[in-house]
Amino acid sequence: MKSKVTKIFDYTQAEIPENLRRWRVTEEAMEEHLAVLSRSHALEKDAEEVQTGDSVVCRGESTVGRWNKPVLLFYPGSGLCEKVIEDALIGMRPGESRAVDASEGAVTLTVTSVVRREVHPIDDELVKLEGVEGVETVEAYRSWYRETTEEEDRKRNLGYLARHLLQEIEKNSEYGIDEAEETAWAEKQGEGWRKADEAQGIDPSIPEEGTDFLPEEQIREHYTNLARPHFRARLACAAAVVALSGKDEETLYQEELAYEAEKFYHMSVEKMMEQIKGQEDSFRHNAFFNLAERLLQERCETMMEE
Repeated sequence: MKSKVTKIFDYTQAEIPENLRRWRVTEEAMEEHLAVLSRSHALEKDAEEVQTGDSVVCRGESTVGRWNKPVLLFYPGSGLCEKVIEDALIGMRPGESRAVDASEGAVTLTVTSVVRREVHPIDDELVKLEGVEGVETVEAYRSWYRETTEEEDRKRNLGYLARHLLQEIEKNSEYGIDEAEETAWAEKQGEGWRKADEAQGIDPSIPEEGTDFLPEEQIREHYTNLARPHFRARLACAAAVVALSGKDEETLYQEELAYEAEKFYHMSVEKMMEQIKGQEDSFRHNAFFNLAERLLQERCETMMEE
């Protein structure tokens, strides 16, 4: 291949968003999680007087059909009903009636029941409702949640950080591009994408806007332009794994073939290659992308906050 990376970007010089470094559960985040937990296990009880946020069941009497019903449900303060009606319910007690001038006409509402949801206290009983094996106290739950969440967040952020650095390598490296080679690759790749779309029932001749069918030349140009930016990404991934490992490209590719055949395909390299016949170029790029991500994740460990 004539095209290549002439100078690879030093990933250690990349700017890293602070949110990708963070993975610890802060005390603020812990308290918010417990508050959400307490709301999710809210307790319902009958109330003696309507307050904002209650669920209120009424009997309605009116010449207006929608209000003349034996059962009407309201949530004062929610804005789901006319404000004049919701406001009128505040302070009413079960059995009490009140006439309200609604926009469609007068209605007399009689409160039949008032139900209030109260957040569950943050206590050991709340923790037991979550059903975490071996966790029965608030302090034990705090420890369990912190441990499991931080482990997941650290692993996820390592992946995000590795992809961010790979994008920085692609964006900031220097390239020697043979334009004819790039165009030929983009045309071939674009044709593959077109066939994939057609296999899914997508007609590439139908434009996103307008009614005139696209001519063949415009369709090919569209797919070629879609593929073109990926040419440099392909070069950058290959150059990155060479720089990170100190091994040559072909050795790395053969090692990655063996790794993916065993881990993902559960078959020999020979059988796997039979399955991807005709897709070797895309497979090679994906293999280097996966390898680059793993190698960068290993190096990202020291970039994470402790």
